[in-house]
Amino acid sequence: MKSRSAILYILIGLCALTNPLSAQDLSDALRYSNARLAPSGESAAMMGANAVFGGDFYSASVNPACVGTFWKSHLDFGMYSISARTKSTVYPAGRFVSDPKRDLNLTNLSLLMAFNTRGKWKTFNFLAQLYSYESPKRLFHYSDISRGSITYRWLQFAEGVSVYELNPYEEGLAVATNALHVVDSSRGEYIAPYLVDTPRLEKQFTQYESTEMIRSQLAFGMNYDNRLYIGVSLQAGNAQYRRNYRYREHLAQGESSEFFKSLEYLDTLNSSATSLSASVGIIYRWNYHWAVSLYLQSREYWMIEDDYSSTLYYEDADNTAEASSPLGYFDYNLYTPIKIGGGVSYIFKNRGRIHFRMDYTDHRKNIFDFQSIDFYPEQAALNSDVTTALAPSLSFALGGEVLPFSFLRLRAGLRMTQSPYANNRSFYPAVGVGFGLNLKHFYIDVGYSRYRYQEGHVAYQYPVPSTFPIPSATLTTDYSILSINAAMRL
Repeated sequence: MKSRSAILYILIGLCALTNPLSAQDLSDALRYSNARLAPSGESAAMMGANAVFGGDFYSASVNPACVGTFWKSHLDFGMYSISARTKSTVYPAGRFVSDPKRDLNLTNLSLLMAFNTRGKWKTFNFLAQLYSYESPKRLFHYSDISRGSITYRWLQFAEGVSVYELNPYEEGLAVATNALHVVDSSRGEYIAPYLVDTPRLEKQFTQYESTEMIRSQLAFGMNYDNRLYIGVSLQAGNAQYRRNYRYREHLAQGESSEFFKSLEYLDTLNSSATSLSASVGIIYRWNYHWAVSLYLQSREYWMIEDDYSSTLYYEDADNTAEASSPLGYFDYNLYTPIKIGGGVSYIFKNRGRIHFRMDYTDHRKNIFDFQSIDFYPEQAALNSDVTTALAPSLSFALGGEVLPFSFLRLRAGLRMTQSPYANNRSFYPAVGVGFGLNLKHFYIDVGYSRYRYQEGHVAYQYPVPSTFPIPSATLTTDYSILSINAAMRL
């Protein structure tokens, strides 16, 4: 089991506890249960609303009943570029802007084999697919000048704990570098000398994180009399998450201390995970113009391994010390909640179509399993936090396309997504535009979407409330996605 939470991380009302020492927390649950599939060119433009009754491979990855809507075999390939630019605002220090992080990723590689019949069951289709989730890379930083130090946090954790039992990823490093001085090693008495005169310190925080998630899928879809479409699928996922955390303190201009000059604390986390899940979907088209759909994804079973380490550099008046933790490992499981979605479509004959989609996920149903009775108290406490801090969330999407010419499709969409946190029930918008070129044996879809997240970020927290201020900032991140798909009818 890893160490305690240290970063209070609030995403647009997504208040999540993250941790420089990588303790499992609410952010781990949302990283997997709230992940969004990377959009195809068509779905980026229509904000995913086409999953109700779509004819592209994003639709098939969300709603397997869409597999049955194809009349011909297809080979589809797509790429998308995602950019994240973060502005950090610290009052009254000002605003800090990070360079945008751009990344080019595979959207999907899909092969659909269509088999047509002359009976009531019109098609029997099989889909093999490799599909990505949205995988942004993000960098943000900010600084502030105030009294107090992260050393006070370590002092609170260390009090009453034998020097031989200190956490080797935080307070153990503080003792090893003399950021904390040992008064009585057996009784757990320590002091932090330079906290006595509490000089003003400039505190700098930097975090870089990246996520890569892909999913492979085998799906089967059928078409009964052009009215009823049924599909089932099995999915296997893989995820890699990396985070580098850097926190630095040094004396502010005009300040002096005989005990302290600067410290730098580094933390690294690498997580790898695999998953299994299944989906089922149904579409009913009661006439040419109207269709309704319903789809469900089972709980996703994630098997996760975290690797983590930390390093502390501490400089006082006499010398500079460095200490590094051992490399830590922790394996655990996560069961994400069932996801339910559906919607309605209206098809204009030879003129276009419009879709309305709604999705529901109860994030309180995330369940952590630490696989050991030794960690049962921590597991029970975390699952209790999940049920109280998280909440059900809804997502609405409205999107459509028009056909000014038989070969050209113009598209646009709007999505409203609700925060998954109990203390913020707000909805946040995203918009998309795009076009498609539909030729006889070949088509290309291009879509662009944009959305914004706001978050409050606290660099660390004290286990016991303190009068020392905690460095914090308001972060605003603008995400933009450009997606291109090309498909060949076989």
